[in-house]
Amino acid sequence: MHRWIALLMFALPLFGQGSARISGVVTDPAGAMVAGAEVTLTNVATGQSRSILTSSEGTYTFLDVLPGSYNLTAKAQGFKTFRPAATFRTRAS
Repeated sequence: MHRWIALLMFALPLFGQGSARISGVVTDPAGAMVAGAEVTLTNVATGQSRSILTSSEGTYTFLDVLPGSYNLTAKAQGFKTFRPAATFRTRAS
């Protein structure tokens, strides 16, 4: 049986830098942190993506995210891949 995981995401502009930082936490349905989940950030316009693994506390951070619209996905062994229904946008400060 596969369970769902959830992504919590925050986008913070890096003022004067022209980029942002996107960070969050991956949790299971009971609210427990999921360590080692693969989180992928994909630029909607270019299709370019990059992936990172969550820390032992289930957290992740993408640095130097250029302005644009992005999709996030998360996957971990024993869980269904999670794709939020929303597209996330960053903008230049």
